[in-house]
Amino acid sequence: MSKKILLIEDSRPLGSLLREVLKRSGYSVTFFTSIKEALSKMKEGKFGLVLIEYGLSKEPVLEAISKLKEIDREIKIVLLADDFLKDDFTLEELRADRALFKPFTNQQFLAMVEEVFSKNKKS
Repeated sequence: MSKKILLIEDSRPLGSLLREVLKRSGYSVTFFTSIKEALSKMKEGKFGLVLIEYGLSKEPVLEAISKLKEIDREIKIVLLADDFLKDDFTLEELRADRALFKPFTNQQFLAMVEEVFSKNKKS
């Protein structure tokens, strides 16, 4: 599995921070604040993981994930969501592999990313 990550987060400051945390841990990260831009980039290259904010204001997350899965059925998708949204969705209905709820620490974030990548190696 490619250690390339596509990060979709509408908060530029948070997205920049998460990108930096991932880069320092050896991941290649492409960061977008909009789904539309991210989808065009997804078509250009192979990513091992997509981190997508649940609650993006421009497009519904379900539609975005469907489009991502059309491009790459095997892509792993992790939702980043505010804690108060825990009961708003199930991973199955959104076709996501994991969810990480804000606030989280850099260590929790990296542990989750590493777990997704290592789990896929075993599959």
